[in-house]
Amino acid sequence: MVGYFVGEIPVKKFLEFLPRVNDIQAPIVDFGGVPEEKENENSMYNPFENAVDKSGVLPSEFKLLNTSSKKDHVAGIKPDFGIFPKAVNDKSATMSKMEVFIEIKPRRQEDAFRSTMNDGVAVQQEAKEAREAREAKDAKEAKEGKEGKEGQSLLGMSNLSIEHREQQIEYASQIMALQHRIHLFSISIIGHYARLIRWDRAGACVSERFNYHDGSNNWLGEFLFRYANATPEQRGFDPNVRKATARELTALSEAVDAHLSKFNYSLHQQAELKKTVDPSYPAYKICVKDQSSNLESKKVTQYIICRPFFDIFSLCSQSTRGYLALSVSDKTLVFFKDTWRADVEGMLSEAEVYAILRQNKELLPLLPVVLACGDALLSDGQVQCTKTQDCVEGTQWAHHTAWLRRLIRHRVVQKLAFPLHTVQNSKQLLEAICNILKVIKLAYHEFGILHRDISVGNVMLNMDFAGILNDWDHAIRANVARQGHPYRTGTWQFMSIGILRNATKPHTIHDDIESAFWVFYYIA
Repeated sequence: MVGYFVGEIPVKKFLEFLPRVNDIQAPIVDFGGVPEEKENENSMYNPFENAVDKSGVLPSEFKLLNTSSKKDHVAGIKPDFGIFPKAVNDKSATMSKMEVFIEIKPRRQEDAFRSTMNDGVAVQQEAKEAREAREAKDAKEAKEGKEGKEGQSLLGMSNLSIEHREQQIEYASQIMALQHRIHLFSISIIGHYARLIRWDRAGACVSERFNYHDGSNNWLGEFLFRYANATPEQRGFDPNVRKATARELTALSEAVDAHLSKFNYSLHQQAELKKTVDPSYPAYKICVKDQSSNLESKKVTQYIICRPFFDIFSLCSQSTRGYLALSVSDKTLVFFKDTWRADVEGMLSEAEVYAILRQNKELLPLLPVVLACGDALLSDGQVQCTKTQDCVEGTQWAHHTAWLRRLIRHRVVQKLAFPLHTVQNSKQLLEAICNILKVIKLAYHEFGILHRDISVGNVMLNMDFAGILNDWDHAIRANVARQGHPYRTGTWQFMSIGILRNATKPHTIHDDIESAFWVFYYIA
C-alpha cells in the first residue's frame, strides 16, 4: 500500500468525515493517566479504557472492549481494542462485529507514518516546498511514462514503523473482508500521540499526529462521540446488507447440499463448495437492484450469502469476492459477485456491458445468464464509491499519489456455471474456445467493446457444457480515444506478448484473441 496513503490531514478536516451531533459538545475525555515510553504497551491498556469509560463519550449503544489477548478464530488477528455494539460481550467480540479498531504502541518511534506537521500545526513553507517538488516530479515522470512513487514521504521507514503499518493494513483488510463495508475507521495510538485513519478500497486517509494526552484538545473524544452518534451508513456500513438469520443460513446450506448431489464434483471441489456455508463466518442478506436491462422499472432481489469461495484480500483493489448465494424469491442457488469497479473514462460497468450485448440475440447463448447486476447504492440513491482519491484535490497538505482512482461498488448475480477445466474431452474444449472467439468478434464489430481480461477463470461452461465468456468488469469501448492506463488490467499469464512488453500499449482486439489462444494452450 505504499502509494495509497493520503495525509497528513488536519484533524479538524478529518473530523468532517462524520457529522457534528446537533451542535452538542462532546464529553471531555481525560487521558492524563495514560503512561508513555514504556517497553510494555499493556501498561497503557487499563488507563486508556478507564478514561473512555468514565467520560461517557460512547453512548449506550456502544462499548470499548480490550481484544488484545483474543485472536479472532476466522481472521486470525487481535487488535488491542475495538468499538462494538453494546450487545457484544468479551466472548462474542469477533472481527465481524468490530466497528472501529484501535492499535496502541508505547513510543512515538513506532508511528507508522512520518510526521510532516509540528504536533498539529502545519509547517506551511516546508509543506509548500515539498508540494512543489512533488508536482515537478509528477510532471517529469508523466512525460517519461513512469509510474509515480509519491506517498513514500508520508511513510515511516524504520523497522518499527513498517511493522506497525503492516499490522494496521492487515487489520483493516481482514475486517473489511468479513464485513460488507463502504469504509472503515481506526485509531492509532503512539505514546501520548494519536492518528485517525479512514480506510476504503481506494486507499487510506491519515490525520496529522496530535497530542491527545496533555489536555490541549479533545479531538479523540470528539471523534468517538461523532462516530457513536452517526448512522450506520455514515459509520461505513452498506445499507443494502443485513445479518442473515440462522434459518436463512440453514436454507443456504441445504441448497448447496442439493446442488452437490446433482453433479459429479471431485472431493476437492465438494470441500471447496461446502466451505461457502461455513457457520463460523457471518451470513448476510443482500439486496441487489438490477441495472442490466432497459426496463424503466428496475427489479430488486434478495440473496443469502456466507463465506466467499474466492476472495481478494488486497485492501486497495477491486477486492472481488465470489459467493454461492440463495435467491430469496425462488430458492435457487446462484453465483454472486461483489466487486469495486474502476470509474475510468471509456470503461463500462458490467451492467452496461450486458445491457448492450443483449441487443444481439446471437450473443445470448455465449454469455452468462445474468439475473441481476448493478452499482450498489446508498440510501439517498447515490452510488457507493471511494473518497480517498478526493482528499488530494486542491489541498496544500496532502502527500498524494498517482495510484489513486475512484472505485464504485458493483454487484453481479448469475446462473451457476462450471470452470473450463471441467471439460470432458478435446472436442468440448475446442468448441468452448470457438465460442469465445465468436464473442470477441461480435462484441467488437457490433458494439466496439473489448473484454480485456480473457483468462482461464473467465472462460466458463454453462449447464450444457458450452463455452461462455464471463466477467466483463474490465471492458472498454474500443473507439474511445485513450492512452495506456497507469495500471494494467488482466491476468498476466494470459496477456498478449505485446502488452507484457509494453505496459502503455492500448488494448486491441488482437490482444483478446491472443489471450484466448493462451487459455486454450493452458487447458490443453
